Amino acid sequence: MAKSGNKELATVLKEWQGLENDIISLIEGLFNKTENEFVKTIMSIIRHDSEKRKVMLQFTLAHMTKEAPRELILHGDNCERNLLAKVGNV
Repeated sequence: MAKSGNKELATVLKEWQGLENDIISLIEGLFNKTENEFVKTIMSIIRHDSEKRKVMLQFTLAHMTKEAPRELILHGDNCERNLLAKVGNV
């Protein structure tokens, strides 16, 4: 991909991270407004998924700029092993 393409992709990924932050904030604000345990469970799952996506987006951005910290690399390896294990179970 050309450098300008990388810049455009990085911009989109950063915007996506912002959306994940917004989702997490929204869930935190709504969580205590319901007593329904099913709804709380779904909100917790959504929040957890958003947190995982934020990490993977940061890993991707860091990889694109060659600034991947060691803990992100390790997390990426763990995610890859987890994904391969899930694919093997299908």
